[in-house]
Amino acid sequence: MILAAHGGGDESDANAVLRKTAKQVAEQIGFDVGLAAFRLGEPLWRDALRTTAGDLAVVVPVMTSEGYFHGLLAEEVQAAGLAVPARFSLTAPLGTHADIATLAGDRLRALIGAYDLDPQRTVAVVCGHGTPRHPESRRATVMLALRLARQKRCVSCIPAYLDEDLHIEDAPRRLRGYDLVVLPFLIGGAYHATSDIPQRLGLSAKEADSAESPSGLAAARLDDRWIVCDEAIGRLPGIERIIAALAVEGLSEGAGFEDSPPPPRGVLADGDNHRVRLGTRRSRLAMWQAAHVAERLRERGVDAEIVALETSGDRDLTRAIAALDGDAPFTDDLDEALRRGEVDLAVHSLKDVPLALSSEFDLPAILPRGAPGESVVSRDGRRLADLPAGAVVGTSSPRRAAQLLSLRGDLVPVVMRGPVDDRVRQVRQGQFDAAILATAGLV
Repeated sequence: MILAAHGGGDESDANAVLRKTAKQVAEQIGFDVGLAAFRLGEPLWRDALRTTAGDLAVVVPVMTSEGYFHGLLAEEVQAAGLAVPARFSLTAPLGTHADIATLAGDRLRALIGAYDLDPQRTVAVVCGHGTPRHPESRRATVMLALRLARQKRCVSCIPAYLDEDLHIEDAPRRLRGYDLVVLPFLIGGAYHATSDIPQRLGLSAKEADSAESPSGLAAARLDDRWIVCDEAIGRLPGIERIIAALAVEGLSEGAGFEDSPPPPRGVLADGDNHRVRLGTRRSRLAMWQAAHVAERLRERGVDAEIVALETSGDRDLTRAIAALDGDAPFTDDLDEALRRGEVDLAVHSLKDVPLALSSEFDLPAILPRGAPGESVVSRDGRRLADLPAGAVVGTSSPRRAAQLLSLRGDLVPVVMRGPVDDRVRQVRQGQFDAAILATAGLV
């Protein structure tokens, strides 16, 4: 068994901990050898893989996601499979295992109790690296935040990032009035977890260990509320059990391993002619998004067709979105289609997906983020600063209306409904002087 991690080139404590874990897990399961290998550290992935002497080597990526470094590891495993007689079984990354959410949820509950926080006034923040590293990095962070939100241990759980918006240092400002519990979605306990994230949060030093609070964290009362930053999720007690579960899965899969590896995830095996049905809303933007997903699937050998449906939010264009029934007016009918087996997948804008996702469903993929900003659309091409006092500006978002008034208190925000192309049409026809729309829906 090989535990493959990024590691630290300075032979950090995390490297030593992983070596110890590899030996313990190997002995527990019954592997002949258990070792750790690193991209930075000794031995390197390549060296460990190419000196494998057994018939089967199970490789467990001690990583948060199927991101950039996981891709490099997969290439090394494939190359080693051609260079040595041993067979390799590469498991899913540690951070994608379902039990990670259970481990993080138990830790969140412990921290809320240790600091006597009110769950209804506490927000959990899962901090990952973010999309610039690889799209899967963001997706894994979002998935963990969603799974924690379902546990309802606090009022909400949101993702934040080191490398993109929402940057972790902005979370305290965005979440004023709430106690924050920050869970670094990292494997090692190196720089980012022990120094970078706490410092970005305004926490200058680690809290001393005590009988009243868990160890390995930083915490302080800032602006009359608690900000608690935990140690890396990959360093929590119980992580060894999840590593062992992955190793056992890899052993089971490897036992039936033939000369050629199984097809990559998302690619249908030979002879499987099933056409994947993608459910989507009927709007032009939604249809474009679904067509984009279908094309991405076809590039991976999956035939896809688009099934257009109407949701309750599409049918009711008279009320503001906040006044619509239910908490998922733009996904409800698509959810029902999934339940009835009328579609295999549904394509949504992530903003329309409820935070507390039903346990029946999962988010198997999140595409790279589009343009994150917002744009002003006006009849005569005027900028926001050029609009005359009293101009009527359409928006469906209370947040956008509040931001508009903070910039131009003399403008009049009015509720605007309908798909993006219809909103542009309403501006052109003079129903509004301008509208504020998401840039990603326009480009």
